[in-house]
Amino acid sequence: MPLFGLLGVDLIFSQNRKHVLRVIGLVLVTGAVAFVTIVSLGWGGPMLKTSRGFAETILEPERFTLDAEEKPNQGAGPEISWNYFTWKVMKPMVVRHSDTTLWLLNGLALAGLIFLLIQKKYKLAWFLSIWLVVPTLVILAFLLHQGTFFSVRYILSTLPAYLALVTAGFMGLAVWGYRLGGRRVATLLPLLVGGFIFFQFVYGVSLIYDNKVKEDWRLVGDFLRKNARPEDTVIVINGEETLNWYYPPATAAPNTYDTLDAVKAALARSDRSWIVYSIFSPYLPEGKQMKVWLSEQGAIRLVLHHDIAVYYYGRNADPLQLLAEIQQFALPVDSGLYASLARENRQNPAVARQYYELAIENAPDDEVRAEYKVALEALKP
Repeated sequence: MPLFGLLGVDLIFSQNRKHVLRVIGLVLVTGAVAFVTIVSLGWGGPMLKTSRGFAETILEPERFTLDAEEKPNQGAGPEISWNYFTWKVMKPMVVRHSDTTLWLLNGLALAGLIFLLIQKKYKLAWFLSIWLVVPTLVILAFLLHQGTFFSVRYILSTLPAYLALVTAGFMGLAVWGYRLGGRRVATLLPLLVGGFIFFQFVYGVSLIYDNKVKEDWRLVGDFLRKNARPEDTVIVINGEETLNWYYPPATAAPNTYDTLDAVKAALARSDRSWIVYSIFSPYLPEGKQMKVWLSEQGAIRLVLHHDIAVYYYGRNADPLQLLAEIQQFALPVDSGLYASLARENRQNPAVARQYYELAIENAPDDEVRAEYKVALEALKP
């Protein structure tokens, strides 16, 4: 739909309407081929149903505010707020680990738009702006209608437009620098800004490859469904939307548990609580402090994945009581989880020994198996 909107505007204002009509014809042919392919694969019915539902929501905007249970995927969908758009949409799209680089790149994109307008490149400025904004808004609206959480990969198609505006911003820096301070400023200013951004991107890429962000949230959701009781409190620290998707009983809005006080208030509501702590949790200002506090309160750490853990907390229970309850849980077969439970049960060597034996039996390789054997031998009888 955004593409046809752009072509319609182009048809109205273009001086070469035959060319625009030819492009529209090619787009229609491509769409027809895609439609026939989808129908032949048996996806025509679901696609028609989804499209009709989204069209009805567009015509009746109040449907966007339905409760999660009434939406097709029974989720809340992305939050409609500037704070959410800034930190959940723009930041992961641009650079996840640096707020300074986020605003610097956005400033360059805005400068690029201004530079294009000053250079009277109105069509290019209009085209890039529409390419960047319209698909993003349509996708966010669709996810809100469906009740599906947002992922930055859904808007990767807009990245070329954003980078084109950033490039125009660099050109503007060079031109304005030359007018203000001559050739030296025109050379140094883009180099300094570009060098800083390049360093941030190199650092960000190294983080991605050194710490592979691949969490098994499906495993977490399955574990909670099997073991959490309806009266238990289940929360996640920095990742509410993801948990809501993989564990539907959770319905917290984004950023609900971003502070230690909010976590304490949530855990005070029930006798037993489950706290999901992922690789993104330490990024919060109080993220590491929350982890320390949970350990101090005697919460038991269950390492379900190398990048994600679930803390089991009892409001009026000591660690030994919680560990005894965990022995009755349905646990996934995972050597790392067994080893973590063995360490938690150090005060009960017999139980710790059982978990280490399970860890050894399910170890992924000989090196890890040898590590568990050493830990088992070190247990006090």
